[in-house]
Amino acid sequence: MTVTAASSLRHAMTHAGRPGPAQWTNLDGRVTLRTLILIRWIAVIGQLATVATVQLVMGFPLPLGPVLAAIGASVLLNLVAMAQRGGRLRLADRDAALYLGYDMLQLTLLLYLTGGLANPFAILLLAVCAE
Repeated sequence: MTVTAASSLRHAMTHAGRPGPAQWTNLDGRVTLRTLILIRWIAVIGQLATVATVQLVMGFPLPLGPVLAAIGASVLLNLVAMAQRGGRLRLADRDAALYLGYDMLQLTLLLYLTGGLANPFAILLLAVCAE
């Protein structure tokens, strides 16, 4: 067996069934819907915990109706996404951008409802935009 044939065989055996970097460019995308759903569930839990802590423990008045509605919209989006599509679905770049764009708009709305730039979490929006 020649060196090139041996290296091709070794490469085929070690990467069997897995697309290589050259093949990834032909797929719709690298982000799965399941990943974005999981990240959004974590965000919802964090948002609810933060609202509860600020309202109940620290005693700062918050407009609970609109804040909980904004968080509820994320819950609803997650439930709809889980019901409509399989979690293993790889998203096209456009679809992933739409999901992440929604998340950024939701964070902006929460920031607006809870004090705007005076809110200490305003720096998080800058971190999201920098990504």
